[in-house]
Amino acid sequence: MYGILISLGILTSALYCDHIAKKKGLNSNILWEGLLAGLIFGIIGARLYHVLDLYSFYSQNPIRIFQIWNGGLGIYGGLFAGILAFIIYLKIKKERVLNWLDISAVGIPLAQGIGRWGNYFNKELLPYSIYESFFDIILFIILASLTNYKKIRAGILFSSYLVGYGIIRILLENTRQSVWTIYGIDVASSVSLILIITGIYLTYVFSKNA
Repeated sequence: MYGILISLGILTSALYCDHIAKKKGLNSNILWEGLLAGLIFGIIGARLYHVLDLYSFYSQNPIRIFQIWNGGLGIYGGLFAGILAFIIYLKIKKERVLNWLDISAVGIPLAQGIGRWGNYFNKELLPYSIYESFFDIILFIILASLTNYKKIRAGILFSSYLVGYGIIRILLENTRQSVWTIYGIDVASSVSLILIITGIYLTYVFSKNA
């Protein structure tokens, strides 16, 4: 069920983003090609994040590193690697990066909301996975509704996603059974705070641009 729900979340998100792209008169082939690049590197980044989180276990069981079907994908590692790969692809294609990041930002929380049920059925992150799924879907609904406003400047939806997801993670972090810490510092909460600050700053920058 883990792999099925993760795949279902990605596919549903991609189809919705495809709908938005066509609605805006954009070439949806860019989306699907960029998704492939983002997905490949996103999976690598997500797995690396998880392995580093549980390094003591995987250092003793290195073969388990490659058994992704058993669960274990760190969303922040996947987000950073996937988005970076997507941006590089867009740059190569000489596309307007912010337009596509906005479209992707609407679909990402939908994928997360569905995918978190994979954690639930895999008996991971209980009850955190249920809570996050609920709030991810709410974030998706909010961002999807904002796509109808034509006056929103490029990049705002993406920066809003950063703020929204960062807040969700910080609020729900205490419901996790275990957290990754480095020298006593909660890694996920720290990254979430950075996302919020970055998102607020980018919102200010984008709102100033004509």
